[in-house]
Amino acid sequence: MHPLFRSLRFLLLALAVWLALTTILSGVVVGLSDLDWPKTLIWLLPAMMLLFFMSASSWYLCRQEPLRLTRFWRVILVQTLSASLVTAVWLGALTLYGGLLSRISSDPSWDAAAGQIGFLLGFAAWASYMALAMFHYLMISLEQKAETERRLLEENLSGAQSELRALRNTIHPHFLFNTLTALSVLSREDPEQTRLTLLHLSDFLRHSLRYQQENRVPLSEEIEHIGNYLAVEALRLGRRLKYEIRLQPGVSQWKLLSLTLLPLVENAIKHGIQSRLEGGTVLIEAWRHKNLLRIRVSNPLPPGDGPKPVGEGMGISTLQRRLQIVYKGRAWLETRAEGELFIGELSFPEKEAEEANDAR
Repeated sequence: MHPLFRSLRFLLLALAVWLALTTILSGVVVGLSDLDWPKTLIWLLPAMMLLFFMSASSWYLCRQEPLRLTRFWRVILVQTLSASLVTAVWLGALTLYGGLLSRISSDPSWDAAAGQIGFLLGFAAWASYMALAMFHYLMISLEQKAETERRLLEENLSGAQSELRALRNTIHPHFLFNTLTALSVLSREDPEQTRLTLLHLSDFLRHSLRYQQENRVPLSEEIEHIGNYLAVEALRLGRRLKYEIRLQPGVSQWKLLSLTLLPLVENAIKHGIQSRLEGGTVLIEAWRHKNLLRIRVSNPLPPGDGPKPVGEGMGISTLQRRLQIVYKGRAWLETRAEGELFIGELSFPEKEAEEANDAR
């Protein structure tokens, strides 16, 4: 569809600009001919509207002769010939219309004006056609760029979703195997604790299945999901795993991408708890800082001879990629060592967060 007809607002804007150009041209005609303003507008206004739609047809020729696939000299030649043809037809129609007005009103001034400034009007028509053709090429270029960006975004998003599915499939089998093994031992020693752990496991899996259909969840649900995960992991690690969750009032309904915290918490347990004989504490904090939501997951660094977490695991890299694709740099993840702690910190903008989630 021609871009002029895709939006009524855009069409009205284009007509307003064209009417402004018509007014300027009418002023030139009044100054160079015997026509006054009313006669000039009666003559030029309908003719300029005709020229507007004739020139707008260059859109289809621009589509047939794209700049990227056509030699430049051919584009210039085709557009010049087309502009000349449109100008000749339009000048003929303008002359006939002027003659008709002269005969109807018995006033030869319209015929005289056509002879006096016909060349000027013809040049104005030719230049208008060429200007619209260049504008059409600009619009086509912008459309092609937007389409390329859209396809690239879809490819990146598809890749991130594939990585996320792979991450889910990687976490759950190992997690379930370790949990069920621990439950088989606990069931003989503490049936009540076994029951509670099974409830946490059930809630964790229920949320995980739900996240496959929903890509955004309130922070409170994400925290609940992580709480169930930590409660189940505490069965396996016992007293070695301690955790604490601190939420500033008013941030619990902030919507985030699903599985935002799980990679950070899993990384904290793998590197900061399992690698230490004495274990440690995983601390999760969330607070508002100016127009940002900040979420921090911290854990002890592994022993000096243990592997240092560098935030490059599959879960961390997938999370960073998802944030970049969805928020386009307005949300980010930072990882750093600070004293005896390893810290992963997420930042989300206040207004853009909801828009990005809706777009996703």
